[in-house]
Amino acid sequence: MKKSVKIYSAMILIILIVSFLYSCVDKSSYEYKSKEIAEQMKSDLELHDMADFFVDFSIKRRTLAEKNKLWLEYGLHEIAIEYVALLAPYYFTYLPVQNRWKQWQANQQFARWNITTFDGLNLIADVALQPDGSNKWAIFAHGYTSEKSETIKSAYEFYSNGYNTVSLDLRAHGESEGEWITMGWLDRLDIIQWINRVIAYDPIAEIVLHGVSMGSSAVMMVSGEALPLNVKAIISESGYTSAWDEFEYILDRFFQLPSDPYMYACDIIAKENAGFTFHEASAVKQVAKSNTPILFIHGDTDSFVLSKFVYEVYEAANCVKDILVVEGAGHGMSQT
Repeated sequence: MKKSVKIYSAMILIILIVSFLYSCVDKSSYEYKSKEIAEQMKSDLELHDMADFFVDFSIKRRTLAEKNKLWLEYGLHEIAIEYVALLAPYYFTYLPVQNRWKQWQANQQFARWNITTFDGLNLIADVALQPDGSNKWAIFAHGYTSEKSETIKSAYEFYSNGYNTVSLDLRAHGESEGEWITMGWLDRLDIIQWINRVIAYDPIAEIVLHGVSMGSSAVMMVSGEALPLNVKAIISESGYTSAWDEFEYILDRFFQLPSDPYMYACDIIAKENAGFTFHEASAVKQVAKSNTPILFIHGDTDSFVLSKFVYEVYEAANCVKDILVVEGAGHGMSQT
């Protein structure tokens, strides 16, 4: 009888301990929700297929023209119109001075540099070297579905002020290899390789990183890594807080779908296909670890990457920092 009571008491104790541990699990945490959604996706084919479509739609390598065609095919006219509206001010505002940049670009003898990434991709950059030599360097990261030629305005301005310029084609863009756009997360590791490439060429290089849009978030993500002292400053224009936050906004605005369960499902697919998750691609978490001074720039009428994001990354940054919010400027238009 006593033995039975002891066994019963032990079982009750085990049940209480298990119940306590289960109650301690944060069921709203990303990890818990991800496991829950992964199980749901095994039987919910509609959820799986929608997530698979959104990931392919969003980060599979395509030119901007190909993306616009795809958007129109699926009846997502608002996104196509948004992109036209996004690009139009760029061309019309910059038109009066474009000839000056293009003339510089046409006359400049660019060196062609390349690196091989940790996962075997060949990445390309165009490098403009000062004829009389300089230890000042600027590395430029372009935006989503763009390419190195789109950094010409910034490269021209820095070159005119005595900098050597390195205009990158990020992975899955331009002449660089890669099938999946990684929204700055794996790009941060690539940019560190480019930094080291510059230092190998010029050991006393003083380097500025400059990024716009996705490139902005990429350089912010770089800031949280252990960087050589050669990196003196970072300029971040029109960047998002995280890939999760940006795609959550896109998912709601253009697809009218909630982040739970769809963003969790998308992360599972993105990890399988592209080797990263939108959740981990966080500029906020990275700038909190930064020792490099950062200038945060954003236009207050940006409807593509919300202007509220700049205040979040600015507040999170644990480094020397400044912020410039340009009145009336749209996405990537703060320099005009």
